[in-house]
Amino acid sequence: MAITGTSRSAHECSKARECDLTSAAEAAEDTSGVDEREAVAQADRCSEAAPDPVLGPVHEAGLYRSDAEFRALIVPFVEEGVAAGEPVIIGYRDRKADQLRSWLSDPDAVTFIGHNRLYSTPARSIAAYRRFFESRVAMGAGQIRLAGDVPYPGNGGQFEGWDRYESAINSVWQDFPVWGRCLYHAAAPAQVLDVVARTHPYLISAEGVRRASESYEGAAAFTGLIVAPDPLEASPPAAEL
Repeated sequence: MAITGTSRSAHECSKARECDLTSAAEAAEDTSGVDEREAVAQADRCSEAAPDPVLGPVHEAGLYRSDAEFRALIVPFVEEGVAAGEPVIIGYRDRKADQLRSWLSDPDAVTFIGHNRLYSTPARSIAAYRRFFESRVAMGAGQIRLAGDVPYPGNGGQFEGWDRYESAINSVWQDFPVWGRCLYHAAAPAQVLDVVARTHPYLISAEGVRRASESYEGAAAFTGLIVAPDPLEASPPAAEL
């Protein structure tokens, strides 16, 4: 994966964080007293800065602690893609999708896919994305942007299985010019944040600063979460054949 250049927004908005996603979440300051209007204004200032020149395939993750930080991470990413004529696909649950539509200057230029349809299972998600990538590349797309919300406890889902998905797409997407940005709530369980840091080669802060993940593991080296056995498997069989 290649990243070229450094964004002006990175220099204007903040310095890089010096800890990985897990420690960043643990060390995060309490933002409950921050004026939400001020935070939104800062997000808007960051979105007006020069776009970050990135060449896919790139798979990155970011943490947010509020709607304002979510906005700062997603709006510039989408708006810059639309402005550049790049296909942009979004796969969030209804509340976030509606929020994003209200923030974008031209939501009709973005492809929104229902979360339940896009993220029903890891295998179906990989297949759906591949079809989208192939069709857009065939139409001449030189860069494709996407952002979605895989199931995890932060959005009411189960993360088991999706940890391996996050690892696998680093290999599966290698043939496509994809820039994927995965956003997780900073209050997600520690084991989820640990997997996020280990499955994303790059981490992005709410201020727009990108850095390599020191915890990243390639797909061959990745060790997924232990999946708890189904309770039914421990019970006596209802019938013998």
